[in-house]
Amino acid sequence: MKSTLQLFTAKSGFQSARILMADNSLRHLHSTVKPEAEAEFYTSLSFWGDVIVFAGIGLGYHINKKIFEIPSSSQIIVIEYYETLVTICMKTIFKDFSNDIVPITFKNSEDILTKIKKRESLLKNSTIQIIKHPASYYGNKSFYDGTIASLFSLVSKKRPNKKDYKKVLLLYGNFFLQEEIKRAIQEVTGQSVVLFHYERYYSGIEYESHLLRIIWTEKPDFVFTVNMKGIDGNGILSNTLLIMNIPLIVWFVDDPHPILLHQKSFINSLMIAFSWEKKYIYFLNKCGFHAVEYLPLATDKTLFSGDPLSTTKTQLGFVGSSMGHTFLENIRSKFLWNNKLSPVINRVSDIIVQMRNVSVLDTLYETASAMNIHLPFKDTRNLTWLCSYCIHCASMKKRKKIIGSLLPFNIELFGDPEGWNKMFPFNIKTNPDIDYSNQLCNLYRTIKININITSCQMPSAVNQRVFDIPMSGSFVITDNQNDLNELFSIGDEIVQYSFCDELHELISFYLNNDSARKNCIIAAQNRIRGEHLYKHRIQTVFQKIIC
Repeated sequence: MKSTLQLFTAKSGFQSARILMADNSLRHLHSTVKPEAEAEFYTSLSFWGDVIVFAGIGLGYHINKKIFEIPSSSQIIVIEYYETLVTICMKTIFKDFSNDIVPITFKNSEDILTKIKKRESLLKNSTIQIIKHPASYYGNKSFYDGTIASLFSLVSKKRPNKKDYKKVLLLYGNFFLQEEIKRAIQEVTGQSVVLFHYERYYSGIEYESHLLRIIWTEKPDFVFTVNMKGIDGNGILSNTLLIMNIPLIVWFVDDPHPILLHQKSFINSLMIAFSWEKKYIYFLNKCGFHAVEYLPLATDKTLFSGDPLSTTKTQLGFVGSSMGHTFLENIRSKFLWNNKLSPVINRVSDIIVQMRNVSVLDTLYETASAMNIHLPFKDTRNLTWLCSYCIHCASMKKRKKIIGSLLPFNIELFGDPEGWNKMFPFNIKTNPDIDYSNQLCNLYRTIKININITSCQMPSAVNQRVFDIPMSGSFVITDNQNDLNELFSIGDEIVQYSFCDELHELISFYLNNDSARKNCIIAAQNRIRGEHLYKHRIQTVFQKIIC
């Protein structure tokens, strides 16, 4: 789309710039009030590249206070769509600059890139730091992306043969599974995992600078994330990896619909998705991932291991949340709540409990229509969170029904005491929340029979309790999930129930049959050690990306 650059005077008296698009809309490159204030957002910027690339520079206000911190040895490349802006910046912010500066504009980009390619010494063995002026960059994104990709191609290392993939960059914070995956990757590859601590960076500028620096320094073969944690909401990471030809592996261990609300547009052909639940594979394929594969959960023998105990403190226990009021309120706050929705949600959640693998959205529409209730919104965000609310209401009802049926067995509950006491406001034994990494293994071992109740966001998959509890040296009776049949020998290695009456019979039998319980634990442990550790899941990931 053709555009025209317009220069004008802002209210502060400083020069500003905007673009008149072909459709007569305006895109401002700088503020109409105080463009010089842009420098305040770049105070934390540091320069580390052998080559500093300004991807869009506008009038240079964002860097004019930092420019003299650039090392004298650094090569500077200014990529700017509009030649007029480069000319102005050369006369203003770069006027007393001693570094070699290579300007690339829309008009001369092919010629300059050809010259750079001939001058191998300019970029050979260099680290390239990209500093974006967002308004300029996104005004002509395809131009900047193409030019940056051309620069990267001159210095990027040749991609290894897939069978040689070993070096992994893990997006790492304080989230479920990240530590276990780190250990598993190290065990499988024999190399340390490169960690990108995404929670340390509070601005897109810092995030992008540190991300690019760690990629240039460590040269990972691919990047790994759980639930897309650590992937920014501006497309910086996905776009950077695409330009640099680095694959991104995403392991979804929660419903991907809410996760992808703000990330779907950044999915590209170098992303491979794994899902712990088969139901979501069709949706993920539609989202545009290069490939989507099933990958069940597992366990970590570093955290969970132990022989069966001869004596236990608790006869019957459940470790987990009630998924009650506080949990549901958090989800409800994410969409436009209307009290008229309550009867629809109540009915839909009942259907989810009864039928499991239903289309929640279709069921919502059908139920609302049958009840003559109009859904007050049609947009994806609100509908996605409404569906999530229905699913987790179903989980709450499922847990309430099963735990309620076990009250005569004096079941003891661990975690979410406030939620459980609200759900059962009478004499029930509850305990505080348990730390997964440091306390859970020992807790499982003190319980003779652990009950498992799977969340309704998992119609067929199994959760971690099925793996963690046996490896701890304890016994679990789990609800019937279809994927159990693929993972264990039912009856010999794992015990399952389909109805409350069946669960009660199983509890009565195994409470009084120590040898049967112990044999099941040992058989499950043997299976898990051979097939269901996180190292096995990482081996699967490597095998899939090689194919």
